[in-house]
Amino acid sequence: MNVRRVVRVVIVILLLLFPMLSMAKTIICNRVNNPHEDAFVFTVPATIGELPMVDFPYPADAAIFSLRDNNFLIIAIDHDDKSRTRLVISAQYQQATHDYRGQMVTDEGGNQLQLDNGPVICRLK
Repeated sequence: MNVRRVVRVVIVILLLLFPMLSMAKTIICNRVNNPHEDAFVFTVPATIGELPMVDFPYPADAAIFSLRDNNFLIIAIDHDDKSRTRLVISAQYQQATHDYRGQMVTDEGGNQLQLDNGPVICRLK
């Protein structure tokens, strides 16, 4: 049997057995109290230790990201003022609803502190 053919067959089998290897996962988080507000969307990094991009009303960078052991945690800080936390989401996986439920805190103020907090639901797509 040709080596190239064997390699192709092995790759096809791996892709069929592990379809998530070929697709990026996305986490979409919505506020429970105001689900019509814009959702927070994060692309799960391909490797442990990498940090996702943070789409936020003000430039922010992820400082901590963890999605393991049925827990989701992300902390994002202001891009220019590293002492200012902009976003914190901590949620636990719920087997019954197949989503992550927890709490979030945001600072969406410009020059002044403007905190908002409440329950959040995050789904892995």
